[in-house]
Amino acid sequence: MPETGLPSPPLAASLATDPLAEVARPANAPRRRLTPLLLFFLALAVVGYFVFTAVDGVVNNNGLEMQITTLEDEIAELGWQADQLSALVGYLDSDEYIERIAREALGFVRVGEESFAVEAPPRTGLPITRTPWWANLLPMPR
Repeated sequence: MPETGLPSPPLAASLATDPLAEVARPANAPRRRLTPLLLFFLALAVVGYFVFTAVDGVVNNNGLEMQITTLEDEIAELGWQADQLSALVGYLDSDEYIERIAREALGFVRVGEESFAVEAPPRTGLPITRTPWWANLLPMPR
């Protein structure tokens, strides 16, 4: 039978009854391959998702490591301040400090000592030379 591009009579009869039946294509017509192209884009989307998730995880991990470092530094600083405050409490509870305040601020003297006052210009207060403020209450390190 010569090739006319028309369906053969048995195929024509099947097309009349089943419209979804395969139609014969010419030999040189390109065959459409939708499935591999669809699979390619699906695989590309999956790989893109995994790459995005991995990069997002790395960025979040670096941010958390920076926060941990900052908080560890803050903990060390607060530990140092707690040690300084403990030393201050120990000094304020000592007999040396209590005697100094009794003599300088209250004018107390020991038995057998004489007290005298020197007139001087009034002080404006404790000079704040160190921070934090309570460090001024401790004796200066030598």
